[in-house]
Amino acid sequence: MSYVGGAGLLDPCDLTDAPISPEQRLFRHIILNAVLDAIYGATTCTRPEAVERAREEAMRWLVSGGEDFRTVCECANLEPTTVRDRALEYVARERHARLTSKMQRPRIGAHTERAKDRR
Repeated sequence: MSYVGGAGLLDPCDLTDAPISPEQRLFRHIILNAVLDAIYGATTCTRPEAVERAREEAMRWLVSGGEDFRTVCECANLEPTTVRDRALEYVARERHARLTSKMQRPRIGAHTERAKDRR
């Protein structure tokens, strides 16, 4: 998948070798958007609670595999169970990677605080 991390999951056009219609491309982008929201939350929101709410709603949509999810997958010409399994695996892997990288990163501004203390 060339959209996120080259992990082989998220390019809506590369999920199959067959040509796809504009409508199928649209529905694949809906799935992609849900996966990205499940990882990052709504990137257009500025309030943390709205970002988290978008993340939770996207996860709920993916995990439930409900009628709406199945309809979107079918309109995208994709098998819903496969999409769900691969999407949840990808979300879990990306969330873990984000948490790991945050734990290893020094706190932003920590070096400037130490510099102020030395003055």
